[in-house]
Amino acid sequence: MAPGTKIGIRGGDASMEEHMRLLSPDVARTVKLRKKEVSGNSLGTGILLDRGGSKRSSCASIGRQVVSKEGIVVVGATGTGKSSTTNIYTGSCETVGHGTDSMTNKAVTVEDNNHPGDPVWVDSPGWLDGKGESDNLLFKELMRHLQRGKITSLKFVVWCVNGNSKEDAMLQAQANLIDKITLGEDKIWSNVLILCKGTEDCEGALEAAKKVNPKAQPQMISYLFAKLTVTDQMNQAKINQINKKQAMIDEWGPEQREIFKHLTEHEIKVKLESILRDPEVRSIPIPFQNMECRACGQKGDPRTMEDFCHQKLKMGHLYNEELKEKKRVSKAKIGAAYTAGIAGAAGVGTLAVMVPGSEAVLMAIPIVLSPGTAMSGMRLFAVPKKIYKCCGREEGAAGHIELCNNPECKSETGSLRGATQWGCPPPNDAKLCTDEKNKKWRPPGCVMITQPDLGMQKRYKNYKVMEKDHDLYPL
Repeated sequence: MAPGTKIGIRGGDASMEEHMRLLSPDVARTVKLRKKEVSGNSLGTGILLDRGGSKRSSCASIGRQVVSKEGIVVVGATGTGKSSTTNIYTGSCETVGHGTDSMTNKAVTVEDNNHPGDPVWVDSPGWLDGKGESDNLLFKELMRHLQRGKITSLKFVVWCVNGNSKEDAMLQAQANLIDKITLGEDKIWSNVLILCKGTEDCEGALEAAKKVNPKAQPQMISYLFAKLTVTDQMNQAKINQINKKQAMIDEWGPEQREIFKHLTEHEIKVKLESILRDPEVRSIPIPFQNMECRACGQKGDPRTMEDFCHQKLKMGHLYNEELKEKKRVSKAKIGAAYTAGIAGAAGVGTLAVMVPGSEAVLMAIPIVLSPGTAMSGMRLFAVPKKIYKCCGREEGAAGHIELCNNPECKSETGSLRGATQWGCPPPNDAKLCTDEKNKKWRPPGCVMITQPDLGMQKRYKNYKVMEKDHDLYPL
C-alpha cells in the first residue's frame, strides 16, 4: 500500500479492529488514527498511513487575518465538491458533506499552505441548499465577506457543478449570480473555472454562462475521485457494488484514470495547478463602491444592498404630509406688544403727574395698550393656520424632500437633499433594524425590487414586487 494512502473506516472500535487485522504488521506499526468530532457527533475515523511513522501537518489555517488582496472564490450548489476541492488544493481540513445540506454555514477564508504567497481561497455556503436558504442572500453575504476581508481582486472563480448535459434554470440562476461579482465591462468570465463533478462534460454550465455573457470563455475540468465514498446511509448491496468498482479502479494506471476521469487527490491537485497558477491569467478587480440610494437610503456597495426599496420618488414633506395648527399670532408677539403698551402707559401717567394741566393725556393709555389687546383677540378668535410638521411652511407649500410615491408606504425615509436647508429633522436612515414593538426585521423599503428566489419567498411574507434599480449616487 502506498505511503500517504487514506483508508475510510466507519463504525465503532470493533469495526476498526477488524480493518486493522487486514493490514500487514509493518504497515500497522505506522498507522495514525485520527478522529473528527463535529458538535459532539463522530463523523467516523480516518487512518493515515505515513512512511516511517512520521507525523504530518494535519490542516492549513482557516479564518486567520489575511493581508492578501487577491483571492480565489469557490461557488456552486451543495454537494458539488467545493470544500473537498479547497482541501485538496490548499491542504486545509474543512468539513465535507455528502448530502443536500451545506456543511459550510458561512463564507470562510482559507490560506493556501500548499502554495505560500498564492491567493487565499474563499469557500462559500452551497447554493440550492436543502435547508432552503436563499441563493441571492448567500451571494450578498459572500460579497460582504470579501469586502470585510479586503479582497479586491479575484484570480479565479471556481464554479463547482454536477454533471449535466443540458442547461437548466438552476445553472442559469447560478451563472447570473457569478456575473454579478464584477461590475461594468470587466467581467469575471475569463477567470472562471467550471469544475464538473462527474465524467460528463460541463456543457450545461457553459451554455448558462453564454446566456449571461455571449463572450464567456470559462475553462472546464470534469472528474470523479478515484477513492469512492461509502456513507452510513448506504445499504449493504450498495456498499458491495462500490467495493467492487473500487477494486477495479485500484488496478488502473494513471493513463486509464485520466481516460475514465477517476483521479487521485494528487492528480486533481496537479490538474488544478496547471490552470490556477497560470502566470498569463491576470486577476480581475472587484472594487467595492460607496453609494447611497436616494429612494431608500441604503449605503454601501450595490452588490451588498438588500433587494428592498421605495417606489418612484415624489417631492413632498416628511411625516406623511402631517400638518399641525399654528395660531396666527404667537404668545411672544403678544407679550412684546403688552410690554411696550405698559411702558407707554407708564410714560403717559408720569407725564400727567409731572406736568400740571396735562390730565388729558391719560386718554392715550387705551391707545397705547390697544396693539396687545388686538393681538390677544386675534389669537383667541382667529382661525389657526395649518403648517407642515417637518418644515413649518403653510399647507399647500411645494414639497422640498423626495419621498416614496406609494400611498400605502408609512415610512418616513427620504433623501436629505432639500431637507437640511429648512432645518428638518433627519428621516430614518433605512438601515436594517428591528421593530422593537413587534420584534420583527424591518426591510429598508416598501417593495421588493427583484423577483425573489424560493429561499426569499420562504423568508419574507406579504411583500410586493416592483422590478427596478436602486437610485444610486456616489458618496
